[in-house]
Amino acid sequence: MPQEELTSRPIRDLGDALQEVPGVATTIDKTGQSVISMRGLGSGYTLILIDGKRQNTSQGFGGRGIEPQSVFMPPVSMIERIEVIRGPASLLYGSDAMGGVINIITKKMPDKITGNVMTDMRIQEDNATWGNQYGANGYVNIPIIKNVFGINLRAAYKGGEQNSFWKRDVNGYDPQRESNNARNNPYISWSPTGYRTANIGTRLTYILDSKNSFYFDGELNWNLMGSMNTSGAAVTLVREFYKTNLILNHDGNYDFGKINTYMQYVNTLQLPHQLGTAANGTLGNIWLPIVWDTTATSAGQLNDPSRAFQQNDRLVLNSNWVNDYDLNTWGTIIANAGVYYEFESLRKKVTSEQMLSGTNLHQNLLAIFAEGEYIINDSISTNLGLRLNYLNLSNGRGNKFSPNPRFYVNYSPLDILTIKFGIASGFLTPNMALLYDGFSINSSGTTNTYNYGNINLQPENSWNYELSLISDTEYVFVSATGFYTDFINAIRSTSYSPGTLMPNGQTCNVGATTCSVSDNVDRAMSAGLELAANMKRILGIGFDTTYSFLHTEQLSGNSKGMPLNKVPAHTLTMKLSYKLNAFDIYLRYVGKFMTPTKTSVAQDREMEAIGQYFKPINLVDLGTSYKFDNKWTLNFMINNLFDQKFTDFIMYANPSNTLPNGQGIANRYQSLIPGRNYWVSVSLDF
Repeated sequence: MPQEELTSRPIRDLGDALQEVPGVATTIDKTGQSVISMRGLGSGYTLILIDGKRQNTSQGFGGRGIEPQSVFMPPVSMIERIEVIRGPASLLYGSDAMGGVINIITKKMPDKITGNVMTDMRIQEDNATWGNQYGANGYVNIPIIKNVFGINLRAAYKGGEQNSFWKRDVNGYDPQRESNNARNNPYISWSPTGYRTANIGTRLTYILDSKNSFYFDGELNWNLMGSMNTSGAAVTLVREFYKTNLILNHDGNYDFGKINTYMQYVNTLQLPHQLGTAANGTLGNIWLPIVWDTTATSAGQLNDPSRAFQQNDRLVLNSNWVNDYDLNTWGTIIANAGVYYEFESLRKKVTSEQMLSGTNLHQNLLAIFAEGEYIINDSISTNLGLRLNYLNLSNGRGNKFSPNPRFYVNYSPLDILTIKFGIASGFLTPNMALLYDGFSINSSGTTNTYNYGNINLQPENSWNYELSLISDTEYVFVSATGFYTDFINAIRSTSYSPGTLMPNGQTCNVGATTCSVSDNVDRAMSAGLELAANMKRILGIGFDTTYSFLHTEQLSGNSKGMPLNKVPAHTLTMKLSYKLNAFDIYLRYVGKFMTPTKTSVAQDREMEAIGQYFKPINLVDLGTSYKFDNKWTLNFMINNLFDQKFTDFIMYANPSNTLPNGQGIANRYQSLIPGRNYWVSVSLDF
């Protein structure tokens, strides 16, 4: 995805930038940010990189449905392009790359001063329900000594108002059928608070000679977000995240090959945040000082000290070598090999997880990998590689080993046609917060859930089989990809009654209402078809379309036969555009159909009230841009052109221990998409 595409649309986070990529599914969570999944696997199976450097936090970091993964990204004006790899890519990138990889490539240091500043605003027609958004970002590249030393400076800020969905507006809502706590919070649980996000960074580049170059990159990120009503306790939950990312990188270009070596340190903090009461229907003061220790007060306030302070640290050392060997008439071999080391720690000061409170978990991951591409001739090439992963856990919790092979064949029978077939494996290290010997207690009302750790958990694995046809002609680019993914050793949590022997060898505590333990018990599959066609402009007119079909199914466990995730079976995008010199206009359509509501055989009254599928999404946007003097660019966009409503709230019976005649609220649409709104941006290149 090129930079021109990114700057011509409103982008709050990474999910907004990837809506038209086949095989990539985006939804909106309760904080209003995007959740990204690829090929039917959850968001935790997608690896996010910036210039090839890992950005994901630990699997055990965060919680309560508030995850900052897609928010941490460079200023939009600084991005050169975004590359997307669909399917397992663990051979090169290791853990977290089971579903795919998203790599954000930033602009490199030029030989003259260049930069961009951009400001934008998104105004909602229905501002009483949907919050307006605004932001600014920019960067400057300064070659202090031409072709020797340069500096990059960048910064971005984005903010938005809260969304307000009121229980009183739902037909059939009866306050008397709610507990006192829930009754005091007037918001439906899909109401995000206002949000703020900012980052500032710099990169120092030094070119020693024609063979060696170095850079140091440092960036600070801050994000504040939350939900007005996040749980059965009806609390307003706000989380504040700070992320520090430091990188020292060396690139060498020698006679024996190219070498890239880097060291990366990432520190991510989650802090609790005090919030004023929500009972009066206002956001309250989100700028109150951070509170490190809070206690429950009255309903409708931030009274959730659990999962409050968390710290995730990661140190990465990586070195990669690439070289090609010309075998004359026998073809060419491109060799790629490297070593990867990662130290990661997770500290959770958690009142509802006593065994983890104040505990500093850590682990070491060591991997070596090698890959060779053999280009036999202009028509055929093969690719074979292997990665060996060794995971060492802290506190004597054991060791894990996982191999990851990959094999591909490329065949071009015609100049305009390429056929690709490949088999690739992926792996994901177990959640660090689950790898302990003991239990934590989560109390809620009259129940006590004992959550047991399991030091015997093994990495999750997948095998992907893929066939692609690619045709590139003078007039159109077409691609078709079919895939089948076998997902094995999936980690799932299972509930047990008191006194029951569990898979970790322990017996469920008799003082518990129920016990929960995770184990490698599940197997699942996903299969699909991804189509894309891009018509090259004729008389300034262009047309792009994508279609993806996806089927997922759990092959074992209590929910055998059910979908693996709530991902649309059919996704269709179409974009008609016209460009004349400095003027550009486009009309875009996105459709999502047959999104399953249930992924478990367990009774789910909310999903049963909605039906087997969420309502389909049909969304049309109209955008235009004009460039003045090759410096100033004005973008204007009407989102949701036909003002389609994606809120259809219904009441359903939701009995509980305290209120057998209780009620719940469900939305027939999977994602809450704003009504018609207007986005405008102005940018200056220099």
